[in-house]
Amino acid sequence: MDRHPLRLTAPVMQHVFGGRAIAERLGRGGLPDGPVAETREVSDVEGDASTVLDAPPPGAPCGSPVHLHADDATARRLEGEPSGKTEAWHVLDAAPGATALVGVRSGVDRDTLHRALPAQDFDAVMRRLPVRAG
Repeated sequence: MDRHPLRLTAPVMQHVFGGRAIAERLGRGGLPDGPVAETREVSDVEGDASTVLDAPPPGAPCGSPVHLHADDATARRLEGEPSGKTEAWHVLDAAPGATALVGVRSGVDRDTLHRALPAQDFDAVMRRLPVRAG
């Protein structure tokens, strides 16, 4: 089976907790100056959606889909969202001992979160998980 990639734009998120590793360690060009927290390689987030650069020929397969997050019922019940999450991370490179901040800790209220994030006190309000390439 002959596969053809679907090439997309990748919106860039610049946040105070970003850095230059995506550009320097992964060799990613075309990034803005300053901290880059993430690139959204495939995104349908309103205002930050990826767009198709060039489409594969009609009928060309792009591979099997993968779903890694809550289904619609769970997302509505736990997150108040109308549908399940459509985000997945694939770590391409990570230094030994690398971690990712993932989600708000249980019991953290809005005011505490709004004070902690600008102060960069991330561990006080967010979960930190180990990550590794692959």
